Amino acid sequence: MVKRIGEGISILIFPEGTMNKGQALLQPFKSGAFTLAIDVQKPIVPMVFHNIKKCMPRVPNYTLQPGIVKIVFLSPIPTLGLRKTDSESLKTEVYLRIEESLKNQQVKI
Repeated sequence: MVKRIGEGISILIFPEGTMNKGQALLQPFKSGAFTLAIDVQKPIVPMVFHNIKKCMPRVPNYTLQPGIVKIVFLSPIPTLGLRKTDSESLKTEVYLRIEESLKNQQVKI
């Protein structure tokens, strides 16, 4: 991934590591995406998917349902100058921004 990012290719990572099967808005994030962003000193652009659970229910068997999914791009979070020791705080910042967007945006689809 580091090589591809160096070539100017953007990557998409779902930091929860799996599809959320619970009722909580988000599961805890894994650290890899944040460590990678710091390693390559590239910003993170958080994306929030609205209505995804209606279109892709997690239980019983991940069947797709017709519907509209809205994707909201949040403001980029710079990583320039951050060190690996900043990974946890970066992860927390991204998590809180996504969580806030999920809580505050009433999406009418």
